[in-house]
Amino acid sequence: TSKELFKQTFNAPERPSVNFGEVSLIPAEGGKVTVSYTVDNPIAGKTITATAGYGVDWIHDINVTDTEISFVADANSAAEPGSDPRTGFISVSYPEAYNASLTFKQASPEKPASPEYASTGNPYAESS
Repeated sequence: TSKELFKQTFNAPERPSVNFGEVSLIPAEGGKVTVSYTVDNPIAGKTITATAGYGVDWIHDINVTDTEISFVADANSAAEPGSDPRTGFISVSYPEAYNASLTFKQASPEKPASPEYASTGNPYAESS
């Protein structure tokens, strides 16, 4: 019997990773939102799971297909008009991949238009 050691090269498969398409600013009125995604180095028969992030109760009806994640965003009616957008996220997991987060922003309602003044520009002028 031989007591020689030998080296055998082993290349581990690359870990899967999830990549998201561009996420547009969600309008203040809310509605259905769809975001594309891809999985690099996928594992046969495995699928993505997606759940709303902790405290993000204004999104629901999350649906995952082979290429898209969609959800419904409620209207951002409680926000102060003209304030900064609110931010939310969906936790996304895929077997053997690092967990990912799909982050998005929703606009606040627009500020109402300024009232129109009389043609003199003086708000106290009497109209004729």
